[in-house]
Amino acid sequence: MRRTGEPEDSEAETLRSVERRRLKALVDADVQALDALHAPEFLLVHPTGGVWSKAHYLKGIRDGSINYHRFEPLSDMDVVLDGDLGIVRYRSAIDIGESASGDSSLTCWHL
Repeated sequence: MRRTGEPEDSEAETLRSVERRRLKALVDADVQALDALHAPEFLLVHPTGGVWSKAHYLKGIRDGSINYHRFEPLSDMDVVLDGDLGIVRYRSAIDIGESASGDSSLTCWHL
């Protein structure tokens, strides 16, 4: 059992903080922050199964064809740490406008 203040707790909280900054940047359409927060090899698999590269995703946010109105956690952010790997998992509420499919609201799991 981990106790508050152990190094793993600090690393987990750092990952949660980064993810909260990322969600805020998505809603604010802050492409500069998003570019820094997403690895070059980032891929998004969206709820309909399509895959977007980082470049495609950020371009859509920049030009407004992907427009997040709300993106917030509905559950605690669970963090799994293993060596240099950290995974953040949570359920979220998303209100999004997308030029290809219109506005939608959904809840989904994020990894």
